[in-house]
Amino acid sequence: SQWASAKDIMQIGGVGRNKAYAIRNEIAKECYNDNRIRNRRLVPMNEVLNYFDIKLDYLLSTTNYKR
Repeated sequence: SQWASAKDIMQIGGVGRNKAYAIRNEIAKECYNDNRIRNRRLVPMNEVLNYFDIKLDYLLSTTNYKR
């Protein structure tokens, strides 16, 4: 999915629920740069991957994954 929930952040980052909510809120503030919250529960997945410095292209190249 192109969106990540706190549960997704927990699984990707190996963090607990409170830390996942903190990360989600930090990403939302960086992405939207204002006080309006578009969707309180979801943030863009690519920003979550950037936060954890996960290179998706590299991971795909080192696996047998075929698109």
